[in-house]
Amino acid sequence: MFFTYSKRAIFCLLTALSINAAAAIPHLTLERAIEGAVTQDIWHRKNQADGDMVLAQAITASALPNPQVGMSINNLASDSFDFNQEAMTQFKLSVSQKLNRGDSADLSAKMQRQRFQMFPLLAQDRRAQLRLAVAKLWLDAYANEQRQLLVSQERQLLEQLISNAQRRYESGDKAVSQSDIVSAQVELAALDDRITQLQINSHLAKLQLREWLPDELVSLPLARDFKAQLLTSDVLPVTSQAWSEHLYQHPKLQSFIKMHQALMTNVDIAKESYKLQWQFNASYGLRGNEPQGASRADLLSVGVSVDVPLFNEERNDSKVTVAKRKLVSHQTERLLLLKSMIAKAQAQQKKLQLLTQRQEFYQQQLLPQVTNLVSAATTDYYNEQGDFAAILRASLAKLNRQIQAFDIDIERQLTIFQLQYFLNQAAIKESRDE
Repeated sequence: MFFTYSKRAIFCLLTALSINAAAAIPHLTLERAIEGAVTQDIWHRKNQADGDMVLAQAITASALPNPQVGMSINNLASDSFDFNQEAMTQFKLSVSQKLNRGDSADLSAKMQRQRFQMFPLLAQDRRAQLRLAVAKLWLDAYANEQRQLLVSQERQLLEQLISNAQRRYESGDKAVSQSDIVSAQVELAALDDRITQLQINSHLAKLQLREWLPDELVSLPLARDFKAQLLTSDVLPVTSQAWSEHLYQHPKLQSFIKMHQALMTNVDIAKESYKLQWQFNASYGLRGNEPQGASRADLLSVGVSVDVPLFNEERNDSKVTVAKRKLVSHQTERLLLLKSMIAKAQAQQKKLQLLTQRQEFYQQQLLPQVTNLVSAATTDYYNEQGDFAAILRASLAKLNRQIQAFDIDIERQLTIFQLQYFLNQAAIKESRDE
């Protein structure tokens, strides 16, 4: 008796140690995958560089053109090259400064600052899109592993069923035929192939995560569970108008709005080409003394010139027309994007509603029914009141329904992730898997 209890104690101890060892192994959870992808996304480096470039352009756009400085000796006597010989001879120092046409410089700087406001919004949208992309790949790999587990469990039960059927067939039980055993073995081989395909699919999904995650994270085993995303119906807009108002605040739409504002400013810049452009200039002429020694007065000149756009009216009209066409084109693109996002959001909203109904139907009706079917077929079979083929069909039907129910749960989670993207992750609650 003591020996028996000792063996049980050792078995329990080893089991506990194995469980603790498995728990100590780090796993790739859904949250860790998303966090790792967002943290190590090198796209933000490019976005930061582009933003800094535009901000630098705003500084340079507001600056005046460089002044022009000139030095020359004018009216020097060619017979003697004597600086003091002629009264007109002078050493001239000149400077000229051209001003920007109208308010074009200030408007150009304003346009670049408006463009700069896009980049934080683009970064926010990138994080949301990355969260969605990584969630899809992780859930795909997770789903294939869980399907593989369900098929493996069914395979073990089928092996036990085949062993029992072979014993009954060898004992002369006419309720089991050789064709029944062969059919079960064919189904067993089919399950093996199904497991192999699921392994391939899971491996491919994890490999696709390498686009966003480093190898040390992708090489970790997937977690066995994840926090299911909850989305209550009260946070979802009901009408197209409500969706439009909500999506108007989406970072992707807001980035388009910032670009729209920049293009409106670009139209104002084009209109500045009709205005005058001023240039101021000044020069100082240093003259030498007279031959008798008397000093001559130096000469100071001050002037202004104006660039009058008289002969380039067509070119200026074309500039304004091009700027306006760009504005209209971008505005149309923004409206098309809004309509597309509204349609996709409403489609996902309806899909979530139908998946929730299917989920309830499977959990409350279909799965209990197929479970009862397997139980009844098994009882009839072992009481020699049913045939082997019936229990085989019932077992495979239960497996298929379990996988379909699981697929509905995964598809529902993906739909919630999609809606969270359109909602800009607003009013999101997380809880343990339902």
